[in-house]
Amino acid sequence: MTQNDLFGYQGKPTQENIILEILKRANGNWVSGMVFLSLDKPITQFHARIWGLQKKDYKIEGRFIEGKNWKEYRLINNV
Repeated sequence: MTQNDLFGYQGKPTQENIILEILKRANGNWVSGMVFLSLDKPITQFHARIWGLQKKDYKIEGRFIEGKNWKEYRLINNV
């Protein structure tokens, strides 16, 4: 899947834009961090991008998946 096809951007979306769109489309459900790594252009620094979104007042909750080495995330509110 390409990010432009997935999100309908005319220009180049930022990695923060892509992450935010994925979280919004999840409608409050948990999204595995592995999703960001499975894109056609993986977002390997997704932790930093999520932190950047949190600094912009997006309420994003993270938790570790039991028995795994990664986290999952969800958007608490749409600012």
